[in-house]
Amino acid sequence: MPTALQLSLHRHPVGDWVLLDARTSLAGDGIGATVTELHDESGSVGTGTQPLLVQPR
Repeated sequence: MPTALQLSLHRHPVGDWVLLDARTSLAGDGIGATVTELHDESGSVGTGTQPLLVQPR
């Protein structure tokens, strides 16, 4: 369950496509985080962070 999402951009993206290079870390208790680097055709655009709560169904 995503609990929040924060994007920090240091410039406007150029073009129609944005690459999301994401890495997720999870602890045994279901708490985790995803950190994403955002890129367009010209290079880095910014970062995104998202805390996670993972529970079995």
